[in-house]
Amino acid sequence: MRFIALFCGLFFATIAQAGDFTVNMGNRFFMVHTPPVPNGAAVIILHGGEQKAATFAGASDPIGIKAASDADGFTVAFGQAVGGNWNDSNQGPSSTVDDVTYIRNVIAALAEFNVDPSRIFVAGVSNGGMMTERLACEFDTIAGFAVVSM
Repeated sequence: MRFIALFCGLFFATIAQAGDFTVNMGNRFFMVHTPPVPNGAAVIILHGGEQKAATFAGASDPIGIKAASDADGFTVAFGQAVGGNWNDSNQGPSSTVDDVTYIRNVIAALAEFNVDPSRIFVAGVSNGGMMTERLACEFDTIAGFAVVSM
């Protein structure tokens, strides 16, 4: 019993540290950046069509979101679409993928990073922006949404 408690304590201590993580959820994953001093809020970033989460989550921080996270204390989750395209409810190549459930699972997994579920925001670019609009229609638990059209 002590071993289990020690193991769990070490696991959650690792999660609570600042840095970059990949969270596997069966056949899907997302990437997370945690700030040095988290404030309980989170932003889920949805990439554009034919892009990858790693494009935005990369070490070069191309959109400056990780630097903003470190300065302001919010956690960032970078979603990854199947085949590079989100099922934004258009009749595209990803129209059979259940991305709404995927985002629900991302939100549930963010609890392990001490994220307050009432302080989760979603932002998307291009196809990720259209998916963000779909989530705005289907979720009543998201604190806010932002769309960047390209």
